[in-house]
Amino acid sequence: MFNSHIRPFVVLLALILIGATTCVALGADASRRGLDLRSVQPRVSTGTADQPFRMAPATARTLQTAAPDRATGLSFDQPLVSTACTPGLPQTVTLKLANRTGAPGLVRLEYVIDDAQGFISGPESVYLGAWDEAAIDVTVVADPALPPGQTISTSVLALGLGISAATDIQSLMALAAWELIATEPDSGRMDNVVAAYNGLAWSITGYGGNANVRVYNPATDAWSTVAGSAPPFGVNYARSGAVYGSKVYMYGDSTTVGFTGLWSYNMATNVWTHETPTGTPAPPAGIWAPAWVADPETGILYMTGGATNPGGGNLSTVYVYNPATNAWLASLPNFTTARDFHSAFIFRRPGDNRKLLCVAGGITSTSVELTSTQCYDFNTGSWNAENADVPAIPITLWGMGYCQVNCGKSQLWMAGGVTNYLATVLNQSYYWQPGAASWTSGGVFPSPAVYRTSAVALDGTIYKLGGSTGGFSPTGTASRIEVCDVFDLIFVDDYGRSKLCINSDTGDYVYHVLTGTGAGEYSGTGVFKAYNYGYYFYNQDGNPWLVYVNHATNINRATGYLKWGAKRINSVLYDRITTDNPDSCD
Repeated sequence: MFNSHIRPFVVLLALILIGATTCVALGADASRRGLDLRSVQPRVSTGTADQPFRMAPATARTLQTAAPDRATGLSFDQPLVSTACTPGLPQTVTLKLANRTGAPGLVRLEYVIDDAQGFISGPESVYLGAWDEAAIDVTVVADPALPPGQTISTSVLALGLGISAATDIQSLMALAAWELIATEPDSGRMDNVVAAYNGLAWSITGYGGNANVRVYNPATDAWSTVAGSAPPFGVNYARSGAVYGSKVYMYGDSTTVGFTGLWSYNMATNVWTHETPTGTPAPPAGIWAPAWVADPETGILYMTGGATNPGGGNLSTVYVYNPATNAWLASLPNFTTARDFHSAFIFRRPGDNRKLLCVAGGITSTSVELTSTQCYDFNTGSWNAENADVPAIPITLWGMGYCQVNCGKSQLWMAGGVTNYLATVLNQSYYWQPGAASWTSGGVFPSPAVYRTSAVALDGTIYKLGGSTGGFSPTGTASRIEVCDVFDLIFVDDYGRSKLCINSDTGDYVYHVLTGTGAGEYSGTGVFKAYNYGYYFYNQDGNPWLVYVNHATNINRATGYLKWGAKRINSVLYDRITTDNPDSCD
């Protein structure tokens, strides 16, 4: 589905391995587990900037994990360092090594990357006084061929005669990098509403050259325009929306004539509707730059913050809409700091599994740029303190695109935006995974820096679409990053003819015809029907082909097909043992 030439970047989780007093002690530790250090010589690289890389024993494999004694021993200040680098290019991180032994000594440093996944270098040794500290610059160059999703290890060993030590171990994770995709037609748009539906990324509306709905197909890296799709109110500044089923909902922007109240666009039927929900509507007929978010469990949609007029945010409201009944529900309590051009997320908190609705970043009516976050606890019916559940964003940020993706755990992503009072428009991204102490850099996207942009997650990939490069200058340049493979049901034909990957949460699928007529990928959305011994899955997306699979879970067997009569495609799938299938759809 994706370009095989995506260049991955690396999120470096530095393994700070502090060795024992001597190599003999290390060998003794290894021998207790039946290993011989002298025989452990995988390909690893170590060296300094001014000498050739040399081989070193992979001592990291033989050490048992333990916590360092930072009060009395030898330790690095950070057992875990997170940074981003591009394979093939050097990335330097600074570590601080402290001697708390009460005795001076020379500490030898060794650097290891397992299985020749790249190079790591730094100083060979450092002299530390009795209570001394030293900064150590470590440079990592990851293998340019490192594939997305590959997990590798790197380590720094501090070996000091007569100095006790401990061991910290973490892992090095390779993730995909941002890549350019095809440019959206008609110079794109800013303040844009985007959506994911039927295996496609949709650019619904916003401010730009025209108001046509446009669709991006990841399989072909191509855009198309939906004929007769412009809304009756024309170009606008909707900024965000939320999806339920095949419809994406948005609210009037307080400035565009005819664009007031709640509107929807049906991606399956190409129909715009000025909705007339029951219940009490939001008092303003238009809201400038709110942040919408959908609850994936209930389908309820939330419109947070915004402004009553163009400018910074003066609303801290949360309006609640039930698309299943077309009704406004009771609003949530207001959050603390009014804001617009912000982001909004819904996820469950690790530990107690409580559902939270959170806002992050944005700008106020007095032009104060925000780093703060705040979360509403559905269990208590109240807002927690700012930054109590989600850490503050590393920089002031507003006008960013935002979305969330589930890679086993939710990840909250933000891309682009502006900081420093409009002085710095960004092409940087950040993400936060619930439970983490801080936000992590998600890398730099190659399309131009933008703000008043949007992002959407589709099948584990995040798409940053459109935005403004400055003022009212929309762009159609776009980027994507493959974060994870979200297909959790994978069926592989025993004879190599086909493969079917399904997301059990959304019903999204990709059917791979691997041989014969019509070889290629066919994506869409389907539904499940359970029976006594398993379930059926079939597509219900309006596509001209038929996809079907019967999974008999009692005997772990699946049979299915893809048929397209007009194209004479008749692909068969027979998976006799479904328990031995791969974990990834790649």
